Amino acid sequence: MALGAGVAVVTGFVALRGNRALAPGGVIPRTRRQIAAAAAARGMRVPVACAQGVAANLALLAEHAERLRTDAPPGPS
Repeated sequence: MALGAGVAVVTGFVALRGNRALAPGGVIPRTRRQIAAAAAARGMRVPVACAQGVAANLALLAEHAERLRTDAPPGPS
């Protein structure tokens, strides 16, 4: 993959799972191994030059997801 592959990987996780970026096991990938496995499951590879940015973006996505889970108003009763 060329420049921008890290963005493609991150957006690929989101696009393929609706609004959730999931690694095998149902969590947002955070470790190098989880990120590589999630990318491989989608037929992608994270280039070395993009790995740090992909990890940072997924960490930010995980923070947002957690905030949405804890700050979201309760659903209809």
